Amino acid sequence: MKKSLISILLLLCIVLSGCGGDVTSTPETSEKPNAETTGTPSTEEIPETSETVTEPTVESEMLALVESFNANSAVQLVFAEDFTPSDNSSSHYRTEFRLTAFADAIGKSYKYGETVVDIVGKQSWSGSITIRVYMDGATLEQCTEMVKYVSPIMDHDIDSAEIQKAIDYINENKTANGYYYADLGLLLLGSETKGYEFMLKMGND
Repeated sequence: MKKSLISILLLLCIVLSGCGGDVTSTPETSEKPNAETTGTPSTEEIPETSETVTEPTVESEMLALVESFNANSAVQLVFAEDFTPSDNSSSHYRTEFRLTAFADAIGKSYKYGETVVDIVGKQSWSGSITIRVYMDGATLEQCTEMVKYVSPIMDHDIDSAEIQKAIDYINENKTANGYYYADLGLLLLGSETKGYEFMLKMGND
């Protein structure tokens, strides 16, 4: 009986001593983890950017050509007027503009010294944009300058050796009836006395 009483007392002491320690509870906080301590960037600190990619248009490509040409040439292309290539009553009309491919083409006319430069741009059903450059009554020097500065704008992959080869051909032959170099086609007819008819086009035109 004594042993049982002692055992009960010992058990009671153990239980009481276990309950006697301080039990404190840490209140939960609703604070969000700091980006500096977690290493995870806060979405609030990263502004969302929505960049709009603008697709090139026929007009923007034509204007870019003129801008690039003027940045390199001593004689500038000075805007004169817009025109509709398919309008057969226009002074800028040419025989090939009767073709369906030029139905929606647009034209911009410039003064290049005393010479008129017509730039015609069109877009195919597949979306590709092509540009042609025309001059009438131009000097041979103006034709070579046009080849020199416009060729790398029309064909970004052309190298200087190919351009120089075309210029040498023009200076030697004073004509180029369907002359192709790199991805470009050239027409040059006339004489220094009467002036030259000039046309430069992209190869996929």
